[in-house]
Amino acid sequence: MEAPRDVELTVRLTPEQFCLLREMAEQRGLSPEVMARLLLASELNREFLRDARLHALKREVLEEQQELIRERRLEAVKSLSEMNLPVSDWEEMEREIESMWEEPLYDDSGEDGK
Repeated sequence: MEAPRDVELTVRLTPEQFCLLREMAEQRGLSPEVMARLLLASELNREFLRDARLHALKREVLEEQQELIRERRLEAVKSLSEMNLPVSDWEEMEREIESMWEEPLYDDSGEDGK
């Protein structure tokens, strides 16, 4: 679906808001309508940039958390593999330990499995 080129909006202002808008427009040599469009576009751009920054920050935090989890898991596997336990196949044990991390740590479905 193609975005419309022009969109018409109706904005209702209080008399005080309109006076402020008219003053701002006069200071810039613009009509109140043009000033309102500029303010709306400016606010939309500000919101878009804020959302983009928040999205990037969230992605960065999630990546850091995943890296920390990977490091902790590797440390746990390494420390277990360095123990003197009666295990015949350490590589198999490491795979089993690593597969445990992929499974949920707990089951929240209730005691009766519902």
